[in-house]
Amino acid sequence: MAVLVARQGRELQRYSPRTGGRIVVGCIPYLVRDDGELEVLVISSQKGHGMMFPKGGWEVDESMDDAARREALEEAGVRGETGGVLGLWHYQSRRCQQTYEGYMFPLRVTDELKQWPEMASRKRTWATVQQVMDGCQHAWMREALQQLVDRHAKLQSALSWHNITEIEAHLIQRASWIDTAVGPNIPALPQESQGSCGNEIAISDSNDEKADAEMAYPDNEMEDEMLISENGEEVDADSDDDMANLRAMLRYF
Repeated sequence: MAVLVARQGRELQRYSPRTGGRIVVGCIPYLVRDDGELEVLVISSQKGHGMMFPKGGWEVDESMDDAARREALEEAGVRGETGGVLGLWHYQSRRCQQTYEGYMFPLRVTDELKQWPEMASRKRTWATVQQVMDGCQHAWMREALQQLVDRHAKLQSALSWHNITEIEAHLIQRASWIDTAVGPNIPALPQESQGSCGNEIAISDSNDEKADAEMAYPDNEMEDEMLISENGEEVDADSDDDMANLRAMLRYF
């Protein structure tokens, strides 16, 4: 039996050429219930506190969606299929005084493992969207969840009204956003000495976002953040107008 082990160290860590801080990639593991509502998987910090989504550093030997799937496996013990990126956020580490870039992806869960690398240090729980909105301390993660909810609602609406034109418009919008905001793989900057940057605060450079200070938590992994919105409203869906494909899209976006 193969033993899964979480990656350690930051030798392969990518750093943002824009901010100099780490590039972090995470995902929102989810399922679509029979009633059409989303159910999402959240994890605790390594000390068993709080509510968050899997995330971690993007490394030089993997793509962004590979990193998202790896973090889901290591921290939450699930495998699945990633959809289009939900957006880009920035947040500032309290301890390192660096601005990090955070990308979030949806991950449709296909397999939930009974054993996984960080099972001894983290709890995992399936929750409703409202439970996460009420309980997650990380503003940028709540914003990413809202992006996922909005995307799902648009697909539900498109299926209900057979609005293929609307889906095609969102596909074009998503492709444009990825080309301008994500671009090609970002090369890693020269390695510098990095401390533990778990206790973080998010910052905002958007005129449209209101900065809400979050209470700091004593657990170093808990993040005290306020988001910087640079989100697109992309829809990762097949543009085929066959209704069977549309129904399949509701299970994978």
